[in-house]
Amino acid sequence: MLECMKRPPETLTPAEVEAIVAEVATKPRTGKRDATMVVVLYCCGLRAKEACDLDIRDFDPKQKTLHVRHGKGDRARKVGIEPLAMKHLTEWIEKRGSHRGPLFPSRSGRTVSPCYFRKLLPEVAVQVGIEKRVHAHGFRHTCAAEMANEGVPIHLIRDVLGHTNVSTTDTYLRQVNPKQVLDAMRARRAG
Repeated sequence: MLECMKRPPETLTPAEVEAIVAEVATKPRTGKRDATMVVVLYCCGLRAKEACDLDIRDFDPKQKTLHVRHGKGDRARKVGIEPLAMKHLTEWIEKRGSHRGPLFPSRSGRTVSPCYFRKLLPEVAVQVGIEKRVHAHGFRHTCAAEMANEGVPIHLIRDVLGHTNVSTTDTYLRQVNPKQVLDAMRARRAG
């Protein structure tokens, strides 16, 4: 009997993320919203459902935070917004307006479904020539891997991702970011 093999997580390069955001932004009616949401997934390490569930009141431009009210296990957390995401969010709010409701509303004004992004992102990846598996959670993987490579302490990465234990974050990072292991092996006997 063959076992079902889970595909190993792949991270995206900054150039790949930029290409995806640029392509998504070209969509006539939903481009700005979708591009902003991709940037938020990438820069803030959110799960697709967490981003879809954001309300306009969850965005605090003065504090530069997003309040994730319903994370995994229904745990809430605040996430800082880095400059790239802040720029996109500010421009999106100017277009969207500051009226109440979902931060990323569908055309009918309801919350956008994570299924929408599950369908959109692989199509966009093909359009821009990325052969990796591109999916919403991949932006979260990329955020975590980049933070680890920048030397951000694991307990802070845990808090950004909304994990309850550092051991979960450690396991997560070893799956998505084997860079340190690979670098250590490459450096052996290099002298």
